Amino acid sequence: RVSTESQKEKGSSLETQTLRIEEWVKELGGVVPNNCWYKGQEHSTPGYERKIFDKLLNDTEKNRFDAVIVYDVSRWSRDNQKSKQGLDVLRKNNIRFFEGKKEYDLYKSMDKLYIGMSTEISEFFANIQKEKSLEGKITKAQKEHPSCGKLPYGRTFIKGEWGVDKEKQKKIKRAARQYAIKGQSLEKLAKKSNMSQSSLYKTLTTRCGDTWIVSFKGEKYPMKVPPLLDEKMIAAVHKRAASNKTTTHGHIKNKYLLSRKI
Repeated sequence: RVSTESQKEKGSSLETQTLRIEEWVKELGGVVPNNCWYKGQEHSTPGYERKIFDKLLNDTEKNRFDAVIVYDVSRWSRDNQKSKQGLDVLRKNNIRFFEGKKEYDLYKSMDKLYIGMSTEISEFFANIQKEKSLEGKITKAQKEHPSCGKLPYGRTFIKGEWGVDKEKQKKIKRAARQYAIKGQSLEKLAKKSNMSQSSLYKTLTTRCGDTWIVSFKGEKYPMKVPPLLDEKMIAAVHKRAASNKTTTHGHIKNKYLLSRKI
């Protein structure tokens, strides 16, 4: 397991781990069954989903393997609670546990203590790195620089300066006019714009102005960005969106005096 893309280039890359595990299994006189590699990029610190780890645990009940071997204990988990739950599953299904060529007896208190302490220490350092990373993102946000995820749609950030992607802006302007003025459906406009309907709606209603807001630790950090639409068009988009929420469009089956007016 690796946590980030950059780790693939370092000593703990997936390739390095795979080769060493193959050597250890051979030296131990074992074999790796077909389709029994559980490897990939996923965080192992608390709060992150671990699909590969969960798949391994689910497969312990299918009699596909009789042992689990990891490059080191930190590759198993950096979440002590998750680690304990996983070790309980291995023990329940009589699956042996190895770190390299060293086997840990999951019934021995000392071995369980070592795994627990190693995992707890790994979790501590992972959380420290997470906190430092978050502080760095907050500092960037305070400087009104991109600090997380993708840039807001249609904007660029080059050499410390915000800019606009002219092609994307043209696409949004066209969609805004057809939506706000002509009343065309978002579904059709999304297809024309090669965007999902929800993404187009969110962009038109919340991400076309001159402010982009990011949040960390419950705090909001607004930053000024070049607008994609002028204030008049943004107001028209909001008016159309509000109208669509409160008015039923289409043909009326039965016409009554105050239909769609109350």
